[in-house]
Amino acid sequence: MTSSAFHPGRFPKAVSFLWIPLLLLAAVPRQEALRAQTWEKPAPAAAAGTELDPLFEAVQNFFEQIADPAEGSYSGLENLLKNSPFEGNAKDEMIKTLAEKIDGIAGQFGSYISFEQIGVKRIGRDLVVLRYLYKCQNYPLVWYFVFYRPTASESETAGKTWQIIHLYYDSQLNIPIWESNF
Repeated sequence: MTSSAFHPGRFPKAVSFLWIPLLLLAAVPRQEALRAQTWEKPAPAAAAGTELDPLFEAVQNFFEQIADPAEGSYSGLENLLKNSPFEGNAKDEMIKTLAEKIDGIAGQFGSYISFEQIGVKRIGRDLVVLRYLYKCQNYPLVWYFVFYRPTASESETAGKTWQIIHLYYDSQLNIPIWESNF
């Protein structure tokens, strides 16, 4: 007497032949997704003239301003966020809150030493994430700057202004080991 019930580890031959192709098909999109999410190594400073140069310059100016007590974090944020889609009182409150957090960095992590670009990720044609290592005396931080350029087609990109839509720093150093090149 033959049983048609499912027994773990025992599959009809027709079913076992389907498992291998299904597993391979499931693995291909995952590999492509992982490959699409990798960070590009930053371009050498000598390789100037890309459409992302204004973004690199904005971040550099931001770090220089927040490190300079004469300019301060408020003016650094104001300049960085001038082309952001945020407006009015909400923008002012956001700048004030972020400035207070930034002003507390030195007390929490030590005085500022330097910064270094550690990653660039393009997501499509009009979204860019820049990642920077912000070196303090006692502990580093990783800053993320997300820029967006609202365009409908590639022909519209010329002359469109990038807007910063998200900004944050991470003290947990959530840098996956597989992103580094040992």
